[in-house]
Amino acid sequence: QGDMQRAKSKLLLALSQAPNWPQALDAMGYYLENTGDTANAAIYYQKAVTIAPGSGSVQNNYGTYLCRVGQYQQADYHFMLAVQDINYLNTAEAYENAGLCSMEIPDNNKALAYFIKAMQEDPHRTTSVLEIAQINYKRGDYAVAQSYLDNYFAQVPQPGAEAMLLAIRLAHTRNDTATIGKYAVMLQSEYPGSIEYKELRAMQGLNTASTTNNFNLGIKP
Repeated sequence: QGDMQRAKSKLLLALSQAPNWPQALDAMGYYLENTGDTANAAIYYQKAVTIAPGSGSVQNNYGTYLCRVGQYQQADYHFMLAVQDINYLNTAEAYENAGLCSMEIPDNNKALAYFIKAMQEDPHRTTSVLEIAQINYKRGDYAVAQSYLDNYFAQVPQPGAEAMLLAIRLAHTRNDTATIGKYAVMLQSEYPGSIEYKELRAMQGLNTASTTNNFNLGIKP
C-alpha cells in the first residue's frame, strides 16, 4: 500500500519473533529488493533457501528474484527444485515463472515446454496460455496460435493490450479486416498509452490525425 516504514517495522517484528521463518525472510528480501537494496535482499532469500531447501514456495521465490536480477540459469535451477516439492500447491506457477524467465534468455523452446507444463498443472494459467499463443505466432503456426488465443479470450473477460495486438496480427494472416478493426479500436480506446498501441501505429505509419478506419490497412504480421 506504499507505507514502507510501517511495512519494514512489521517485517522486523516478525523476524525478531521468528528469525528462521522462511516466509518472513522471503518477505524481507522482497521488501529490500523493492526499495533498491538488492545486495541485502539476496542475503535474506538465500537464508530462506538454506533453512528450507525442500520448500517449493521458498525455491520459487528465490528463482523469481534471480530472474529479476538477470541470473536466468540459476533461476531455472531453483524453479526446477520448486516443482520437486510434492507438497507445493503452486507447481503451475513455478513452471510459468520458469517459462517467463526462459524467454528472457531468450530460449523460446524451453519456455514453450514450461508453459505447456504449467497448463497441464493448471489449465487456467492464462499467462501461460497467452505466451504459448505468442510463441506459436512467432513460429508461423498461426492456427495453433489462434486456438490458444481463443482459449485465452474465453477465460479473460478483460483482455490486455498484448492479447489484442496478437489478435490483430493473427487476423491479418487471414485477411480478416473486421477483426483487425474491432481489436484496433479496443486497443486505442482501452490502452492508448501502451507499447502495443504504439507498435500498432508504427506498423501502419499512422499520424496523430489518423482515424480508426485506417486500422484496416497495411498491418504486417
